[in-house]
Formats: sequence, C-alpha cells, structure tokens
Amino acid sequence: MAELIKKDGFDRAAGLIRAIKNDGINLHLIFNPVRSEVFARNCPANLDCRNDSKLPKFQEIRERWQEYQFSFANMLDYMPVEPNPEIIKKWYIPSDGHFSDNGGTVYAGAVYKYLRSVLLPVDR
Repeated sequence: MAELIKKDGFDRAAGLIRAIKNDGINLHLIFNPVRSEVFARNCPANLDCRNDSKLPKFQEIRERWQEYQFSFANMLDYMPVEPNPEIIKKWYIPSDGHFSDNGGTVYAGAVYKYLRSVLLPVDR
C-alpha cells in the first residue's frame, strides 16, 4: 500500500510539473541535500560519516523522476566542500534536519551559483 501511495504521489506531482512546463515556463527542479549527504560528500577518510539511513536520497529520487523524463540539479554539487564536520553541523538545526540561518545562507549561495550557471552561461 505504501508503494502505491508513493507512486500515486509521484504521478500527481509529475502531472503538475508537466502542466507547468507545457505552459512554456522555464522550470528548474533542484534537490536540497539532507545532512547525511553533505557529511558523506565531505567526510574525511579517517571518520565514518556515512551511517545515516537517509543516504543516498538524491540517487533514489533522481531514478524515480527519470521515469517521468524530468531532470534536476543536485545543489550539493554547488555547495562548498567543507572538510570540517563541526562547520557542516552548523549548517543544520540539531535534531531537526532543516537548515539553520548559517546553512540557509550556504544553500542560497548554492542556488545562486546554479541559476547563474544556467541562466548566464560563461560561453555566451
């Protein structure tokens, strides 16, 4: 039953996104990485940062959306690489998973970089 609900939710979302795109809107879908994905990407070799069950959400979601022929950008690719786990922890509200003010600033910078790369490519 849960799988059917997920499938139905994806179908409804895909229909709405398709309708927006059909209206000629230049739509960009972006993925907000969860804390575990940021830690895993930035994990120093001597630490085990990959113990979160939510990893890797981006791969799972991207595979589901490919069924609907949508693509989207992973904002993790636009976030700074930060080898210090203590700094990454400051990007998120403890025991919550949402961005802190600091993390929101980092994420806003990532979205800015992405949009700038798409809307104002260097090779114009």
